[in-house]
Amino acid sequence: MKKIAIFMLTVTLMLSTAAWHNGEHSANAASVSFSDIQGHWAADSINGAVAKGYVDGYPDGTFGPDVTVSRAEFVKMMVVALGLEVGLANGKWYTPYVDAAQAAGIYVPGDFGDPYWDKPLTRLEMSKVAVRALDITDVEPTQWMYHATQNGIINGTAPGELSPDGTTTRAQAVTVIERVLAVKDGQELPVDKYAVSAAEIMWHNTNIMTMLPRY
Repeated sequence: MKKIAIFMLTVTLMLSTAAWHNGEHSANAASVSFSDIQGHWAADSINGAVAKGYVDGYPDGTFGPDVTVSRAEFVKMMVVALGLEVGLANGKWYTPYVDAAQAAGIYVPGDFGDPYWDKPLTRLEMSKVAVRALDITDVEPTQWMYHATQNGIINGTAPGELSPDGTTTRAQAVTVIERVLAVKDGQELPVDKYAVSAAEIMWHNTNIMTMLPRY
């Protein structure tokens, strides 16, 4: 009986080790509880992002969900999340990621209005990168938020409020990237109809396309 118990324990340990090396530990590894995300609205997205390896927490055991994200940081996360090829570092740390984003068409020079990559990322700028990542390219200058909301990538900051010039937090950034990955994987996301309506008004000063189906 004792030999059987030892045998079963050995098999269990072997299977556990195999699962770890096959990457089946990812979900549990990502669930390492950062001290500042328990109960946070984006906890699931944060854990998913960490599991995929395109973002990590800080050495002190926090994630910093409400820390503002720069343009460079967001582009790097999106590039890594999409698995784009990145060249060797040359100059600024973010240059290879910007080059990769430009080569893939998810960033176009002029998208951010100026070349300062350490500036806080606005929600409108985030929508441009996210929409381009969905391979939507025929977009009018004021239409970015419309495509982002219509595809469930971006929701309002309040009912009918888009805050296009508002800054982006780490929690918001990884949530948007997780949604982009979901859409690219064929999933249909829930849509904030009030955000779509506001985005349509921002686009062409009317929300007739959003309202018409109701009548």
